[in-house]
Amino acid sequence: MKHHSEVLIVGGIVRPIILQRIRRALKGMAVEWIPTRESDASSYAFTAQVRRPETSLVVILTGLIRHQHAHDLVSLARQYGKRVLHLHRSPNPTRIKQALSTPKGTRV
Repeated sequence: MKHHSEVLIVGGIVRPIILQRIRRALKGMAVEWIPTRESDASSYAFTAQVRRPETSLVVILTGLIRHQHAHDLVSLARQYGKRVLHLHRSPNPTRIKQALSTPKGTRV
């Protein structure tokens, strides 16, 4: 069974205009943005979203997420064979499209 690809963005607060721009650029691909706060206790709350078969790319917004959470997300993504893209503070649709076109296991 083929699963639809999904992009998972983690960090900061959801910015609806940027989220809409990303969805438009990715032409209907599912995009989920998980907000974070400094007070979030554990990054393992993201495990379910990362391990879903349809998740193909995890975008980590550095500067808007705890360093330990970012480190844990990279480990989770590797464990489940997902691509990881680090972006500083703002998700860029062009960079996300480029990351989706790279083979899994390639550093983005």
